[in-house]
Order: sequence, then structure tokens, then C-alpha cells
Amino acid sequence: MRQSIRTSRLLGRWPLVLALVFAVARLALSSYWAIALPPFEAHDETGHYAFARHVALTGTLPDPRSQLTDWFDESHQPPLYYTLVGLVGRLVAPVDPYEPTVNPFFLRGDRLGGVNAVAHDPGAEAFPGTPHQRFLLVGRLLSALLSAAAVIFVFLAVRLALPEALYVAAVAAGLAAFNPTWVFLGGAMNNDALVALTGTMTLWACVRLWRLSHAGFRDYALVGLTLGLALLSKNNALVLVPFAFGAAALALKRSEDRSLLRMGSKLLALASLTLAAAGWWYVRNLVLLGRPIGDRENANVILRDVSPFFETVAKRSPLDFVGTLTTNTFKTYWGQFGWGTIALPDAVYLVLAIACAIALVGLARPRRTWLPGLAVLGVFLLAVGALPLYRAIFFNTPTLLPGRYLLPAIAVTTALMAAGFAGLPGRLPAVAGAVSVGGLFLLSAATPGLFVAPLYAQPLPLTAEQVASAATPVDYVYDARARLLGYHADVGRAEPGDRFRVTLYWRVLAPFDRPYTMGLHLVDLRSQSQAATNSWPGSGNYPTHLWKPGEIFADSYEVKIPESVSAPFVGLLHPRLFEYSQSAPGGADFQFRG
Repeated sequence: MRQSIRTSRLLGRWPLVLALVFAVARLALSSYWAIALPPFEAHDETGHYAFARHVALTGTLPDPRSQLTDWFDESHQPPLYYTLVGLVGRLVAPVDPYEPTVNPFFLRGDRLGGVNAVAHDPGAEAFPGTPHQRFLLVGRLLSALLSAAAVIFVFLAVRLALPEALYVAAVAAGLAAFNPTWVFLGGAMNNDALVALTGTMTLWACVRLWRLSHAGFRDYALVGLTLGLALLSKNNALVLVPFAFGAAALALKRSEDRSLLRMGSKLLALASLTLAAAGWWYVRNLVLLGRPIGDRENANVILRDVSPFFETVAKRSPLDFVGTLTTNTFKTYWGQFGWGTIALPDAVYLVLAIACAIALVGLARPRRTWLPGLAVLGVFLLAVGALPLYRAIFFNTPTLLPGRYLLPAIAVTTALMAAGFAGLPGRLPAVAGAVSVGGLFLLSAATPGLFVAPLYAQPLPLTAEQVASAATPVDYVYDARARLLGYHADVGRAEPGDRFRVTLYWRVLAPFDRPYTMGLHLVDLRSQSQAATNSWPGSGNYPTHLWKPGEIFADSYEVKIPESVSAPFVGLLHPRLFEYSQSAPGGADFQFRG
């Protein structure tokens, strides 16, 4: 008898043990990202860093009316994440501001300008790195810890929503822990890691309140506290306010206590804790900005205008809008890295889509006892997705619903997928859950080294003999600093719309004092450019100010011939070095040189 009781307790605890194992593994994976990813190569990290550094140095919040950095400023963001980083990293915060040498081509969308946001000097960035790098690492590792804690709350929230489905809670925790996008963001300095945690905590507190038969004041106050922390994490948590009060209304409706005074007092407890945690932030914005919500663009019309919904949608085909939105959201939810410039191979997305389709099949006929919990989870997901969907429609830009905006609802998306697996017949639930969680773990572990690191690699040094055997020789000297030894084109004939690759072979003669741009033009016999590409050398990773005299290396470029080009014509390759004169952050004015 005692043995059977012990066995029963063990079986009842294994999902929680699994969730803890997933959280620890997740912490390790995100910590690896934090160390391995080159500094400032995550979305808006320059702005997040500047905010946290300001807090660490001054002990105050920045004035949202000013900018801390010219590069993707984030001083309008709610302050909780930056306050935590500032407190933890105060001793290593550098006094001098970070002034990046920014790659002007990395956000143009075709990856031909490189994926790196800034120039990297491997010698200066080697462990222990620069002072800026060390403070950045503090923020990244804090994100890893916060995201690992979120995995536990994913398990707790799903277990409460579907109390008869411990399998679903455990699998949901695993799917959340090893989602490649979230693993990456968990190793970056950004507030997405925190809002994923506080949003999931809010869901857990709301579901807990809904499930309790005799919820007291402390239970409503707990919802208010978690909601307030979410509001201080990121502005996309604002959509959780109606959900939290809706959950409170449902709890009051189910309660046997019909005293209006006690019911009102419970709602007041929820509202009071929310206001105590986050109300001051909105009052501060109102005083300083004249509005409760800040934004990077002070004149952002979405803060004051109502979306011209029908006018906006009519500007494009509805099927085109929905198709682009669905594809982009799906891909960015599962795997997008860097500044949104690095994706997984298409074959990986296909496998993930098949897994989601299998889950949808199992979810088509859910168990009746699960329906109330699934409905609550579904409403939470709709609430989280509503604001970014509204923005996408408002600006007629379907890419404005990236997957990372759904992170506060990571418990819901993974729970729905796990519930779909559980609805499969026979032994398929166990197989689908194990394969999916295990496969995601392997994918997340392999992604930094297999798919990301090569895109930040600098060209390898070559010998003159290697160049002679691979290149068509030329001899042209640029500004007495670099000699073009030869070139190789991988195509002799191309059609409009085709892409071809050209490799240039350089010998460095003297140091450069600044980053120059390489412009590679395909010109016709009238010297008219028919196709061109501009970027820093080394696919953006080896700007000229890092070149070392005496070295020889190969530098490859991809050129696309426009569909509109008048064919046929005889094309000549014309490489040029340009001096990039930056008149303003993000500017694009060039001066010819050489």
C-alpha cells in the first residue's frame, strides 16, 4: 500500500520535474546565446543597452522627451527591465557612452548588405571583452534567467487551465522552453524576455482566480500585482487589462458570496495593486509627454487616430495581406534572429508547419472537459494578438505582427499545440510530444553555431598561390591602400531576374582610417549601370578600417539583374570603393573615392 502511494506521488510529480529540467536546459541555451552572439546583434539592443546603462549610472529613469542614443532609442519603454539590469550591473556599467560603427546596409531587407548591425573587431571583443560588452552580457544573462523562470509559469498556468492534462502542461513547458526565437531573445538584452515572464504570470494568476471556488482579497490582489508588473515590462501588456478584469468578473460570478460590498472590494483590491505597481508610470508620461503612453516616434498617429480599417484593407488584396501576415508571423514566431535579418532554412519551417498541422488535427476534437480551459487560453491569445494586428492593419504592413509580439501568450500557443498532440489516437501523443520537444531542443542548440555564426564570420586569409589558382588576374590599386589582385564570376551569361556571385581578391597595402563601402556595378558598353550592389566588404563583417596591411583575402558579392533591364547587353564588372559620409543616423549619402 505504501509503495503504491509513493508511486502515485512520483507519477504526479514527473510533469513538474520535467518542467524544471526544461527550465534549466533553457537557461543553459539562452546563456550560450548571450555569450556567443556578437555584441549588439539582437533587435534594438543599442537602445535597450543605453536605457539600462543610464539607470545603472544615474539611478534615475531617462526623460522620455529626449534620446539616449541615435540608434533605435528605447527611452520611451516601461522601466522594469532596465531597472533590474541597472541594479544588477551597476558595478560594471561603463562611464563612456557606446558609440557604434553602424553598418548602413544591414536593414535593407535583402541580406546582401550583411546581417551585422555594427562593426566587430574580434581582437577587442575577445574575452573578457570591452566594458560595454561586459555590461551588455549582464543584461543578456538576466534575460536568460527571466525566460527560464517563465518556463515554470508556463507549466503552472497550463496545469491550472487544464487540470486533468498534466501531459499537456509538461509538453507545453518543453515547447516554450526550446522555441528557437524565444531561446535567442532569452539571451539578448531586451524587454521581451521580461514581458514573456510577467505576461505568463498574469495568465497564471487569472486562471488561478477563475479556478478557485472561494477566492479572497489576496487572490484578486495577486492578479493586480502580476498585471502591474506586466504593464511595467512592455507596452504590449496593456491588452492584458481587460482580460484580467474579465477573469475577475467570471470569478465573482461563480462565487457564492453575493455581497456587493465584498465583490466591489475584491475588484478594488485588483485595481489598487495594478495602480500601485504601474499607475505612477502612466502619470509620469502624462505629465512629461501629455499622454500616458510613450513611443519612439513622438508624432505616431496610432496614438491618437482611429484606424481607417476598410480604407486600409482595400489598398491591397485581402488574401495577399493575410497570406503575408500569416507566413511572416509563423516564421518569426519559430525562428528569426539578429535584428530580424537571419532566418532558418525553409526546410525547417516546413517541418514545423507539418508539426503544427498535426496538432491542429488533434485539436479539432478536444475533450469536453478541456473546453472551458481552452476557451480561456484562446481568449488570452486573442487579447495579446489584438494590438499588433491592429497596428498591422493601421499601417497596411502585415509584417508588424512578428512572432515575438506573441511572447506574453507563449503559454497559450504551446498549450494549444500540446493539447492537439494529446488529441491524437493511440500512442501518438507521447511520440509527438517527445519528438517535438526533443527536436526543438536540438534545433535551438544547433542554431547559434550552424545557422548564425557563419553569417558573422570574417573572410579567411589566403596566399598569393591560392588567388592565382582561383581568380582572373587584374592589377588595380585603390588610394594606395588596397590592391585588387583578381576576380571570379560564377556565371558568364545571365537573364533578367537572375542572381550571380562575384568574388574579389584583395591585398591590403596600408591601413584605412574609416569604413569604406564597396560598390559593385554591372555596366553596359555605354557605361550605364544595369545592376549594382553596395555593402561593406566581407558581407558586412569586414569593413575597411579593420583591414590589416599585408593580408590577402577573398570578398564575395551577390548581384541581382533587375527584371526591367533591357536585354541583351554586354556587361562589364566595375568595382568601386566609396567613402560613406553619414549626415544623420540611418542616412544614405555617398561620396566617391578611388
